[in-house]
Amino acid sequence: MYKNKLIYKLMMYPLVYRITCSSLVHLISLPLDIKGTSLITNEEYKFQMKELKSILISAIVFSLQNLVFENINLSNNIYIKGGLTGVLTTPLYLFHELHKIIIRSQLKFNNKNKKLVLILGCIRQISMTILLYNFAMLKNVYLGFFSTLIANFYGIILKKHIILIAFPKIKKNSVNIKLCFFLEIFRSSFNDYITFNLLYKLTFSPLFNKNI
Repeated sequence: MYKNKLIYKLMMYPLVYRITCSSLVHLISLPLDIKGTSLITNEEYKFQMKELKSILISAIVFSLQNLVFENINLSNNIYIKGGLTGVLTTPLYLFHELHKIIIRSQLKFNNKNKKLVLILGCIRQISMTILLYNFAMLKNVYLGFFSTLIANFYGIILKKHIILIAFPKIKKNSVNIKLCFFLEIFRSSFNDYITFNLLYKLTFSPLFNKNI
């Protein structure tokens, strides 16, 4: 009985730690996230308590993606692991990102483009997983963050196209779209880089120096 409890704690602690770290980082960057949604939808949006639910979902999405990547044992190749992780986590990622816009605005998802949205979302998830696990873990702090910025520059371009395809009523060439683009690059890079460092580079982390 004691052995079973110990195994349970050892399994749960890393998961809780992942979600906690990701939640804290998303909470810090929440004002940028809300501002980005206001810019892209041209609607003023203020903080509501339901945003805490959104933060928790974001943290769970990241944690599950992280957990899936670490536990794929078919190969140690980062490209194979990243590809499989991207495919498996695409539906959850798309649901969260698109649902976030829907609940913050009056926009409706265009069902006619759902296949294209799914394909682009899958491409984004696969490539971003591979890039981030290569870049965010670099030992040089400045090179690591700069590389994460580059990865997110590419990732946000794809994300922007996915959103515009999913919500055709959004104006494509507005100044707000461009501002949101750069804001989202910084926010996503901050979230990814800080969270990865909290997970793998803090000595008290259960994942410290883990070989991923």
